[in-house]
Amino acid sequence: MQGTNQKDGIKLEVIYMGKGDDICVIFLKGPAPINVLQDIETQLLKDADEYEMFTGHGNYQISVTRDNGEYDSYGRCEIAPYWDFDIQSFEPMPEE
Repeated sequence: MQGTNQKDGIKLEVIYMGKGDDICVIFLKGPAPINVLQDIETQLLKDADEYEMFTGHGNYQISVTRDNGEYDSYGRCEIAPYWDFDIQSFEPMPEE
């Protein structure tokens, strides 16, 4: 699912070295205050494990957009806002 806020997309370059907290953001492009980056990191770590986002060790180019969620006609939240991650490319770690 693509995020609804495409114009404010953030680009990340991530190195993935294995399960757990072995995800390292090495490049960021786009406007984002520190608290937003912390929110993105928290969800990225959760989603990486839950949805098995990363299939191999290496560098991933990821586009990040904010989905504002869904609310009913009374303003009650039906789907909470979240960050949407779209893997644009993958470069495996070189064999030694």
